[in-house]
Amino acid sequence: MMATRLATFGASAATVATAVLLSPAAVMAVPPGTVVAAHPTTTYVRSAAHWRVSFLSPGSKPNTLETVAAISAESAWAAGFTFSQGSHPSPPVLRWNGTRWRQVRVPGTSGTDFADVAASSGADVWISATNADTGKNVVRRWDGRRWHSVPSAPGGAVVRVVLSRANAWAEGGIFCIHNLRHCRTTLEHWNGRSWSRFTVPTFVDEMAGSASGNVWVVGEFGGDPTPPATPGRPVSFRWNGKSWRATSMPRPLSFFPASIDVVSRRNVWIGARKATSSGPGPGYALHWNGIRWRRISAPSRLNTVGPVLADGVGVWLGPDAHWTGKRWINTTPGHSFARGRTVGIDRMALIPGTRSIWAVGAVGVNRSTLTFRGLIAIYGASAMIEGGNPRRRVPL
Repeated sequence: MMATRLATFGASAATVATAVLLSPAAVMAVPPGTVVAAHPTTTYVRSAAHWRVSFLSPGSKPNTLETVAAISAESAWAAGFTFSQGSHPSPPVLRWNGTRWRQVRVPGTSGTDFADVAASSGADVWISATNADTGKNVVRRWDGRRWHSVPSAPGGAVVRVVLSRANAWAEGGIFCIHNLRHCRTTLEHWNGRSWSRFTVPTFVDEMAGSASGNVWVVGEFGGDPTPPATPGRPVSFRWNGKSWRATSMPRPLSFFPASIDVVSRRNVWIGARKATSSGPGPGYALHWNGIRWRRISAPSRLNTVGPVLADGVGVWLGPDAHWTGKRWINTTPGHSFARGRTVGIDRMALIPGTRSIWAVGAVGVNRSTLTFRGLIAIYGASAMIEGGNPRRRVPL
C-alpha cells in the first residue's frame, strides 16, 4: 500500500490510497468515558520566522519526498518516489550531514517505486522500498556505517515506527467493504528476529509511537474520502505492549485524513478538520494528557491541512498553522517562497534540540504537464539550508 497525503500551503489536501485484502484478527476495546475539554480560539497573528527552501530535486522526472526523519541538527533523512512510465528507477533517499542534503544509494532498492524512512537514532535508520506493481518490498537498516538487510514485512507492509533495532512497526494493507465503517488494517511488529501480525478494525491514516508500550494509530470510522466526500469521525488504537486497544475519543464528525504525533504516554496530538454542511471546515487539534482529551480549534481563516506536529509547547496543523500554547500563528510563507508555484507538504519533523522544523513534499514546476520536484523546506531561526549559507537562494 502507498498513501500520499499532500498538504498544500494555503490550499487543500489530496489523498490517494490503495487497499488490499487482509485476514482479520481480534482487537480489544476500552470502554468509553473520557471527558473532553474544548478550547476554542478565534484570533491569530503572523509569524516573524518563515519557511525557506533547503533542497529541490534535480532532473526532469517528476518526483516527491514523502517522509522525513530528524535525528539531530547535523543528521536527518528524507525519502519519496519518482514517477516514470515504463521503468522503476531507484526512489529518492537523501541524507542531511549538517551542511547539505546528498543523495544516498540504498542497496536493493533498484526497481522499486517509492521509499519510506524511519529512525530511532543515527545508527538505526530504516528504509522500506516497495514496487507498487508487484507488491514486493525490501527493508534496509543503516547502522551508521553500513547497510543491513532486514526481512521484508509480509504483504508489502511499510515500516512507519522504529523504536530500536529489535522493535519496529510496519503498516500493511487496508481492506474495506462498502465504506469506512467496515475496514481492517494489518500492522506488523518486528522483534529483532521475525514479524508478527496484528489487525485493527479501522482505515489507518497514520501511525506514531514513543516507546515499546506506547504506539498509536489514528484512522477513520464511516465517511467516504472519494468525491463528493462525506465526513466520518476519528478513531484511534494504542499498543500497550501486549495488544492493540481502542482508545475512547471525542466523536465530532471530521474529514479524512487524520494525523497523529506521539511524544509520550501523556502527550499525544491528533489533527483533523471539522465537518460542516458545505464540506470540510476549520481544523482542530485533540491533545491527550494521559487522562483526558482537550480540543483546540483553529480560526477558520487559517489553512490547517497537513500533518500534525508537536513542538514541545504547542502543535502544528500543517505548515500554515502553529498553536504556541497560547495563540495561533499564521506561518503561511510569502509569494517569494516558491514564486507563486503550488507547494505541497507531506510530512514535518521537529529537529531535536531546536525549534526548527524540516518539511518534505513537492513544488509544481509546470502546471500544464503536472510536473513537480521533490522539496525540502525548513522553518525557524536556523541557518541550515543548502550549503549552510543562509543567503544562498535555491533555484526553482
